Amino acid sequence: MSEPDGNLPIAEILAAGVRATLAGSAPAPWSGPRPDAPLVGVIMAADAPIAPEQLTGAPPGLLFSIRPVGGLMPPAGGEGLDRATGAALEFALRFLGVGDLILFGHGNCAFVRALMMDATPAAGVLVQGDYLPSLTEMLTPAVTRALSADVDHALRPKICAQEIMRLSLENLMTYPWFVDRMLDGSLRLHGWYVDQDGGFERLDPATDEFEPDKP
Repeated sequence: MSEPDGNLPIAEILAAGVRATLAGSAPAPWSGPRPDAPLVGVIMAADAPIAPEQLTGAPPGLLFSIRPVGGLMPPAGGEGLDRATGAALEFALRFLGVGDLILFGHGNCAFVRALMMDATPAAGVLVQGDYLPSLTEMLTPAVTRALSADVDHALRPKICAQEIMRLSLENLMTYPWFVDRMLDGSLRLHGWYVDQDGGFERLDPATDEFEPDKP
């Protein structure tokens, strides 16, 4: 396998690692920087089947991972306030000063599948538990859009996962210091969707659509 170009932006080196992993190969030897502190923030569902370092081929210490249930980044205030997740984001952006923030979605999220199709007794905790009901309520718009999408039933969890990513992007805009860094160009935002079948799609900010990855 050819090594990624060390002169590429760090996110593109990580994307090359994702492609290799999904193709069943080990990512090429890391050619990017080896910092003393994380340079890239990652938001990924807590139950993602592969750690972001394994998926991207990033060396230890490069990524600062935030792993909320369902992969949803909550809003900065209101009923959806989550101080722990908000604190993690603030630490990444304001203390560590990461230059890239990658929002990952994946096609085998247990929480998404429970919302979409799980009729087991355990699914009742999503609406009757102590903490999960507020998260379930926040995700209602994503579930509604997925259920109303004119697609095959089997594709609806994918649509839901992608809609959750869009909700996270909307919620990120409620953090003033996130907005400040986006406006001054010191933070680059990425939305990447992967699935167990090897699919890799990236959110195009110009169209708000997920498009197949193009090396």
